[in-house]
Amino acid sequence: MSLDRFAPQQPAVPQQPPEPKTILVLTAQTVCGLGGRSAVFTLERLGHSVIFLPTALLPISGGIGIGNSFEQSAKLFAALAEDMITSEKLRDVDAVLSGHIHSGEQAALVARLVSTVKRLNPEAKYLCDVSITDGEQAPARAEVISAFKEQLLPLSDYAVLNRRELAELVEAGTDTEQECTASARLLGVPSVVVTSAPALRRNSLSNLLVAFSGSSAIEHAEVPNAPKGSRGLISALFLARALTGTAQSEALKRATASTFELAARSVRMGRQELFYPANQDVLIRPMALVSERRVFEAPARA
Repeated sequence: MSLDRFAPQQPAVPQQPPEPKTILVLTAQTVCGLGGRSAVFTLERLGHSVIFLPTALLPISGGIGIGNSFEQSAKLFAALAEDMITSEKLRDVDAVLSGHIHSGEQAALVARLVSTVKRLNPEAKYLCDVSITDGEQAPARAEVISAFKEQLLPLSDYAVLNRRELAELVEAGTDTEQECTASARLLGVPSVVVTSAPALRRNSLSNLLVAFSGSSAIEHAEVPNAPKGSRGLISALFLARALTGTAQSEALKRATASTFELAARSVRMGRQELFYPANQDVLIRPMALVSERRVFEAPARA
């Protein structure tokens, strides 16, 4: 009989919490609605520091395209961006998260900010949340799509977009899981998250992770009349977890569980947007069950 169990036990070494990061958030802010507050609150709730530079100030969610209010905001963003680029503050930034942009000119400023951060900190990461608004007029929409393709995605370590936006960017099909995966690879970004992708189960949706190392799908039940704001939440949660060393598939799984649970709770409360105040616990410890599986990709044809 082994006597090892009678030996004095070494006290457990307390596990140190992950080191908090500093994240620069570049997206629109709204007076009435979530806007950039969703990402800022989520990142800070998970222990990170945030520098928030709004790309626009809008009256309501979905209010993009209100010319007078945006033009003033665009000029202010340009001035603030130039000040940030020449300041020492960007030396402290570990990651950048960008969302809504309104023009190619603004995308160029975002690209300069990202490039400056990466020059000052070569280990810094950039997540591009590809937000293409339905309400944009055709010329502005084309300019924004081109800006994402030519200026922002080439700098990205992570990209998050839904399958409609993916189809617009690569001009390819996204009706099946295999099409979504193949189209995501055309972006050339190391890791792409495709939201609202087709799922194998009925009445379900999938978040696809398409990375250089392989692809996986995180499936969850579809929430009827789902509130707005879930994509920005997934982006913030995924980045927050990935920055602290969580494997990307696990980071997306936990982000999906949190987002699904928060959406379901918000619907039960009769909310049209994700309701954070009474449901903050799901950001840290989601209880919702989601399934993960490996995605087998068809070999590329010569």
